[in-house]
Amino acid sequence: MERALLPFTFPLAGIRLGITSYNLKVEDDFFACFPDSPIQAGSLDLELDLDKRQDMIVATFRFEGRVANTCDRCLAEIGLPIEGEQELIIKYGETFKEEDEVIWLSQDMREYNLARFAYEFFVLGIPVVKIYDCEYDEPRPCDMDMLDVLEKHRQGQDSEKEKEDDTDNPFRNLLDELNKN
Repeated sequence: MERALLPFTFPLAGIRLGITSYNLKVEDDFFACFPDSPIQAGSLDLELDLDKRQDMIVATFRFEGRVANTCDRCLAEIGLPIEGEQELIIKYGETFKEEDEVIWLSQDMREYNLARFAYEFFVLGIPVVKIYDCEYDEPRPCDMDMLDVLEKHRQGQDSEKEKEDDTDNPFRNLLDELNKN
């Protein structure tokens, strides 16, 4: 197992009833363990609570930080802020199996690594549209040349739309007549 994934291995037999909390720092070496990942670099703080009950363990993953990504607006490389909270239920059964948010572990397992689930939750935390309010970042990561081109293009479309509205609208004359009365 990769060294960066070792902190995600938790004892199952030694955890006492109640909540046990772990604070982990997730860095680039963690993401390097997952080839073809949409996250290649980042820095996240993860709070992992393991709530051991008589019949199961509820693992709660709370995370926040930044991951390297490309801005959908200006195509610059940015540190995209992400955050999230997810739960995973761990139960004991005859054999190991996974279902949605429930993992069934055999009774003889002494430890289990939760790195893959943390990784999946981080990926789910990436927004569909990869932009954020970066005006207050120093230095601002935006590609200002690209934003200028986009603004000029948008202004050109607005003026063309106004021209279309004035000339190609068959109801324009009727509306003008009604407004005069």
